[in-house]
This record gives sequence, C-alpha cells and structure tokens, in this order.
Amino acid sequence: PEFAFESLENSNISSLKKELENFETIIISLFVPKAKPMNNFEINDEVLELLSYLLQSKKCIVYVFGNPYVLPIIPNLTKASGLIQVYQDFEEFQKTAGIQFLENIPCSGILPINIDIQ
Repeated sequence: PEFAFESLENSNISSLKKELENFETIIISLFVPKAKPMNNFEINDEVLELLSYLLQSKKCIVYVFGNPYVLPIIPNLTKASGLIQVYQDFEEFQKTAGIQFLENIPCSGILPINIDIQ
C-alpha cells in the first residue's frame, strides 16, 4: 500500500491517523519550512504532534531536509528506526536521498555539532 501527504491545509490529524492505521512502516520526509529557529522553525504544532504519534506507534524512517537544529524539537525522534539528516531541500539532495533509500545504500555520518534529540 502507498500513502502520500504533503500538508495539513487539506487534511486533519485524526483522518491521517486513521488512514495510516494499516501501515507498519512509515517513511517521513520532513521539509523544515525556515532555516532560523524562531517559532520552532515555523513547524506547525499539529505536525509535531503527528510526528510524535507516528514515532511512538509505527516503525518510522525519518528524512529531515533542512537545519539540523530542528532535531531536538521533534518529539520521540529517538524512537525512529532510521534518521537521515539532509542539510538542504534542493532537488539534487532529494534525489540523492531517494536513491539512498531505494538502493538501500548505507550512509553514516556525524553532525559537526552536538544535538540532544528526544
């Protein structure tokens, strides 16, 4: 089965949770709206609540496109089965992330900063 969701403008959290009930594994691509940390990088609180729920209840692989300082504000991120930090959301970075996932290419790295995640 396949499911895609792009924004909360046309959906609500409860309907999304219901649609995702039958999925065991979820691939999450989080595109951080702003580079600056003011107002949680302008990530909607509902999005953070949904991420928290999914990370607690499903096997999640999370791709974060944008500023790595966003990682501490994502609740329950330590429960992710995989976490890939992509520094930019440019098309080239998205394609590379897709290839990494589809071809199951191992990737490893260390952030040049210390970040505590939840």
